[in-house]
Amino acid sequence: MVINELNSKSVNMQAENSFPAPSLSSNLTAVYLSLSSEMQRFFIRVFKLMWNYVNPLRRFTGHGGVMYAYWAVDMARVKIDLTPSELSMLAYLYQVTDRGNNTIQSDKIYNSVVLPHIVTASKQGILNDLKHLGYITRLTCDPSAPYLSRSFSRQPVFVKLTSKGVSVIQGIEKDLYKLLYNTSLNEITGADKKPTI
Repeated sequence: MVINELNSKSVNMQAENSFPAPSLSSNLTAVYLSLSSEMQRFFIRVFKLMWNYVNPLRRFTGHGGVMYAYWAVDMARVKIDLTPSELSMLAYLYQVTDRGNNTIQSDKIYNSVVLPHIVTASKQGILNDLKHLGYITRLTCDPSAPYLSRSFSRQPVFVKLTSKGVSVIQGIEKDLYKLLYNTSLNEITGADKKPTI
């Protein structure tokens, strides 16, 4: 179940999120659903206050924000020879599977926020490409819940990141950190600047 489905009673949350967010863990979903509607609204208010304290908007705008690092992400993508769509899908899977620790059903991917502008058949093609690259595996059962009948299918509808897929994302994160660190240091020290005449 996705966050927007959990908060379907909250008009403000629906208006702010036109696409569903990544799935919550089953434990968090159960805790949230056990709350009364009043407590759910209270939870949302507290969450927003905490989010704005921990991750204020100023961290995501201006120099040092998310868009500042976009060029570096694109350099890393080219280095490992992935298309933008493949990297988006792989990064999304890394997030929703808790760094490859969980399995996700492919329908949740097709109906998710990732690559909303492309059709399901194209998302299936991207998943197949990632499988051929060895970044994901397709399974007919969900190993995290082998005792449930819904965890089995005749078709390989369950998706799991391989250790190779996890390593790729973690490698990009490390490369980005080093690149942004060195770039920022060079800007301060003028190491890469040509002397002016």
